[in-house]
Amino acid sequence: MLSSLVCCFVEACHVVLPLSPLPPTSAEDLDNGSLDAAVTDHVVLPNLEAGAGVDGPRDVSRDAKSTDQTPPDAGACAPGGLPTCGPEWCKVQKGCFHMGASASDPCAQSNEDWHQVTLTHDFEIARTETTRDQFKTLVKSDPSNTTYSATPDCPVQTVTWHQAAAYCNALSAAADRCYDCLADGSSCNVAPAYAGQKIYDCRGYRLPTEAEWEYAARAGGAKNFYTVDLTTKQECNIKKSPHAADSFAWWAGNSPLNKLHPVKTLAANAWNIHDMAGNVFEWCHDTYEVSLGTTARSNPAEFVATEVNGVRRGGRLDSALLDLRPARRIYMGRSTSDPTVGFRCVRSLP
Repeated sequence: MLSSLVCCFVEACHVVLPLSPLPPTSAEDLDNGSLDAAVTDHVVLPNLEAGAGVDGPRDVSRDAKSTDQTPPDAGACAPGGLPTCGPEWCKVQKGCFHMGASASDPCAQSNEDWHQVTLTHDFEIARTETTRDQFKTLVKSDPSNTTYSATPDCPVQTVTWHQAAAYCNALSAAADRCYDCLADGSSCNVAPAYAGQKIYDCRGYRLPTEAEWEYAARAGGAKNFYTVDLTTKQECNIKKSPHAADSFAWWAGNSPLNKLHPVKTLAANAWNIHDMAGNVFEWCHDTYEVSLGTTARSNPAEFVATEVNGVRRGGRLDSALLDLRPARRIYMGRSTSDPTVGFRCVRSLP
């Protein structure tokens, strides 16, 4: 039965080989409907919404909403052209975009300051989330909870930020590794040579910065939900199909069994990148900062080695539309893991 229900149909699955109960949700998320306790047509997953799974108590003083919501002048800001993609990687061109959510966005959250971001480098991003098969082939283990994903072409999950960083390191040549990790991958930090914005100078594989992740997820678009706009708060809280999200994301509307699906089984975004919304959340490189500010920035990278919380993006298989948005930022302890958080790697290009 699992083979027919868990990761869609076996005949639709494919294997991609590699290249070389928690604390309750925050009041903010309850107010905005990211977790609907009244929904009864879905199996209940562990509660992993914002404020859950953190290392230590939450600093509520960091949740003050920015009072400066003035949108930056768009000016000549424009994304790069259509990426060049191979079977496993897409080369994304440098460019400019608006990150976060504008003051007029009905789905906007307090930590989604709208600001202009310029990326001055091209980068390569995996077309899919790292799969269980890729992870096991490279590092000889698979931490995934098989209750949620029974086949090897589903995303690897139940990985900490450290394990995700160690995997990206293992893809890299020894001389180009972006992280310093223990041999067993249980603890990683950014290599001193690549602290702060210097992470973009590293030529090895690594986790995407929040800016890179959102740039790739938006794929040149300016709408608040990929190819469409969510125009009311009620729409942000939708958890049922039919919706435009059905074609490109595994979410609450089309995953009634709350089982993870194989990668690359739905449509790619406009840049030919798959699974940027739904199925599993994805770890980013950055440690969590509640406010990214409204000032225009170039090559932002937020990493503080002593900060216990990282950032996950993209939503998961039981998410409402609110959490699938490209602007959505949810923090989680870097040393914690859960069965609906995975990752993908990127690499800066010369």
